[in-house]
Amino acid sequence: MQCNLYNCQTLLLTHFPNTRENSVSCGIPDFRSATGIYNNLDIAELGVGEAQEVFSIETFNDDPSIFYKCASNLFRTYEPSDTHRFVKWLEDEGRLLRIYTQNIDGLEHAAGVSKSKICQPHGSLETATCTTCGKRYSKADIAVRARTGIVPRCSRPKKNKKAKVMPTTKRKSSRLAGRQRGPQQPDDGLEIDLHCCGVLKPDIVFM
Repeated sequence: MQCNLYNCQTLLLTHFPNTRENSVSCGIPDFRSATGIYNNLDIAELGVGEAQEVFSIETFNDDPSIFYKCASNLFRTYEPSDTHRFVKWLEDEGRLLRIYTQNIDGLEHAAGVSKSKICQPHGSLETATCTTCGKRYSKADIAVRARTGIVPRCSRPKKNKKAKVMPTTKRKSSRLAGRQRGPQQPDDGLEIDLHCCGVLKPDIVFM
């Protein structure tokens, strides 16, 4: 039965593996094709048994640098495709009920689709969470480091915990030892906030 779009009041879209080309057409690498992420990893150099282990939560917890080295291209800036913009048009026309997508790139939202209309069972790279304190970060907050394969860390200051760095003092001469000191200063040390520095994990589903 042929569906006439203009006769449909609302549409429920599914955006699963057979339509992953929508993101690939934007320049985002896929995972399992001949030119995808998995087939271009040097698993011996990374120290993993198979390529899929890069997206294992156990591997991430043991050494998050493995994930960030391999997934650096995913944190670059990509433009939505015409298909993503078409979904936005459906919403503007009042015809979009929901879109379900396993893609983690967030291009539906980048095209202007409301977050309330998007269901991402595999999560999204749009945000990341500190594995220590739970602070949330945006993709923009971690992209610079993630794009170069560096593990991004949490910058939240620790509450009521500061490190005190005392300045180097020279030994006073005996000539000045007996001279009366001026008013007592509150503290000559320099207080530096200690940050959480927890590993930031993208809010995607790891295996």
